[in-house]
Amino acid sequence: MTGIEFVFHDPKDLSNEVSKDEIYEAIHPFNECEHLEVHDKSCPHCHTSVLRLKGDTKTMVEKPYHSYAVAFCYDCGKHVGTIKIPLQTMFGRDEDIAVLQGRARVY
Repeated sequence: MTGIEFVFHDPKDLSNEVSKDEIYEAIHPFNECEHLEVHDKSCPHCHTSVLRLKGDTKTMVEKPYHSYAVAFCYDCGKHVGTIKIPLQTMFGRDEDIAVLQGRARVY
């Protein structure tokens, strides 16, 4: 498992509730690929057999251990959900940045 999660948002459902069934694994089909693929889901708009995703960096939200981005269908460009990307960090994003910028830490 890659750790990258895709949370599907049904365009007809206006509630903000997400069930476990709506969380899917998103993978990079090959290195240097500009999209992610979700093999267990199709686009609700263009009905592709494999949902290919692209994120929007303008909407990216960074948290200590994950980054989130709005997900769009790579084929039709319509909103389909959210991408959740784990950050490779030991103490959290802010602490790692502080240590890399030279602040000494004693543990």
